[in-house]
Formats: sequence, structure tokens, C-alpha cells
Amino acid sequence: MSRRVDELTVLEELADLPEPLGRLPSGRAVMASVRAGAEGDERIHVISPSGRIELSIRFDAQGPVLELDAVSLSLKAGRIAMECDELETTVNGNMREVVRGRRTAHSLGRTSITGRDVDLTADAGELRVASEKDLSIQGENVLINC
Repeated sequence: MSRRVDELTVLEELADLPEPLGRLPSGRAVMASVRAGAEGDERIHVISPSGRIELSIRFDAQGPVLELDAVSLSLKAGRIAMECDELETTVNGNMREVVRGRRTAHSLGRTSITGRDVDLTADAGELRVASEKDLSIQGENVLINC
């Protein structure tokens, strides 16, 4: 279900509520709802002055679900740990990753990196490639020390 369709469903539910639980100085409304016919599907919403759902916490039989629609998200912590069954990210612009220490990526399954052009550079040291089996380099031309 798309986020927009879900928002429309929630807004229809919210239309039945007489008054918000409270209003913030910015004009945002804090509301609560219980979805009809869905036992235990309780929600807390923060609605923007324009009517957009900015924050929703849904409490259902599986546990809490947090939905956030924000201009920006900033996290700062000594440690962030995530564990999930699946992680998917979509970046509509550029992505930059800065690691000020050692970076280790480990996959128990097949790993692929694909891009229009891919550069792999060791700026101040060796670049090592190791394989337990064959190492294949395929290209129109394989250029070494050019």
C-alpha cells in the first residue's frame, strides 16, 4: 500500500474525531485513533497545519510501527545499532559516506556493486584483491599500469 493511500485512509479515520488531543504552538495537531474493525490497531498522529501526517505511531498486534515524513532526519549518538529482516534504501540524489575509522562490510550471501562507472581507489596504501577460487576480470580492454 502506498504511503499516500495510507495517509488518505488515516485522514478519513481522523475526520471522525471531534477534536485533537492537543495543538502545538506551530499549529500541529496531536490526535489518536483506533481503526475500526482492526482489533488493537491504535494510532497516535502528529498532523501538520496543512493536514499532512508528519509522524504516526501505530500499535498493532505485532508491536509499534513508527512512520515519519520529514524534511530532514538527523541522528547523533555514541552508537547506533540496527537489526532487521530486510533493509532497503532509495536515494533520489547523491549519496556520500564518510568513515573516519576502519570500515568492514561482511555478507554471507552473494554481493554485487553495480554502477555506470565504478572507481576503486586506495589513496594512501595497497589495494588487495583476494579470492578462494578464480579471479575474473572482464572488459573490452584490460589495462594495467596505464
